Amino acid sequence: MKKYCIYTRVSTEEQGRSGLGLEAQLDQCREYIARTHGQNIGEFRDIRSGKDRNRPGLRRAMELAAREGATLIVAKLDRLSRDAEYALYLRNTGVDLLAIDYPEATTITFCLAIGLAQTERELISGRTKSALGVRKKQLKEQGFFISKAGRRVTRLGNPGPSAGRRLRISWPAGWSGSQRTGLWTREWLRRRSTPSPYSARAGRWPRSPTTSTRWRSNGRAAESGIKLQSNEY
Repeated sequence: MKKYCIYTRVSTEEQGRSGLGLEAQLDQCREYIARTHGQNIGEFRDIRSGKDRNRPGLRRAMELAAREGATLIVAKLDRLSRDAEYALYLRNTGVDLLAIDYPEATTITFCLAIGLAQTERELISGRTKSALGVRKKQLKEQGFFISKAGRRVTRLGNPGPSAGRRLRISWPAGWSGSQRTGLWTREWLRRRSTPSPYSARAGRWPRSPTTSTRWRSNGRAAESGIKLQSNEY
């Protein structure tokens, strides 16, 4: 029975959190192994760019495949790498590589396919840099640009899923540091133990009670005499 070691990869944290890309790749590899009556001896994954050569998941997958005499299997060749030089290095290590989209790849077809993958990465990078340059120019000339969602954006960066309002805190006069920390701690623990009845548009509840000034609600703050000022951005 032929042994296989599965490797999956996505490029961004958002793709990794959704899990959809990784699961789709796993399903394809598992289906191929079952169809060919092989043995799945390990599954490894990375959330890294295809040009990144320092990938812990790939390193462990290659080590296991070399030790067990197994084949490293990927759903698509570009999941292995988008760096032609590095992909050829992996091919020349002696570990059998199998891409489901190129199951019978010869050296020529492997080089052509991985060359296309690198070219695609370079084109995507070029388009991203060009778009970023346009946005920077718009910010410099007019102070804002309109996003795809139709929002007026005044600064670059990823505001994350909690984009909407940033709340600033004005503490009542005479409040000590321990009083402020105590309120933060009580609110933080309450939020972790009960679902929020407030709109997510009000911001994101902080991971730490003392390291953020974004609150999800102003209900308890108003009760405690704290004034919250909301600034749209």
